[in-house]
Amino acid sequence: MRLPVDEDGFYLWILCMTAGYVVAAYAISFFRHTSVNRSHFGLARVFDGSTFAVSFMLLMGIVQPDLIKVIGSTKPFLLVAGLVGILYSIHALWPDKPPTT
Repeated sequence: MRLPVDEDGFYLWILCMTAGYVVAAYAISFFRHTSVNRSHFGLARVFDGSTFAVSFMLLMGIVQPDLIKVIGSTKPFLLVAGLVGILYSIHALWPDKPPTT
């Protein structure tokens, strides 16, 4: 397995890893026989998959410094990751279902 050394290869890796993540998410929900809210499942999984793929590439950039040169500035990723982290944290303050008495 060879990590990308140019921008085109980088985006191809991101696309393949995101697609693989989405396929794995659908397969897991299928085999677990869980009901899925179809209206939100796809978009959420694509977002999760792309976050996974870019995070993986950033970590691999530690091992292969040339990859960090291909990635360039990480400010857009850090901005999105920071905002999403804040939103998830605020959302977690409220339970999904109100307690029953």
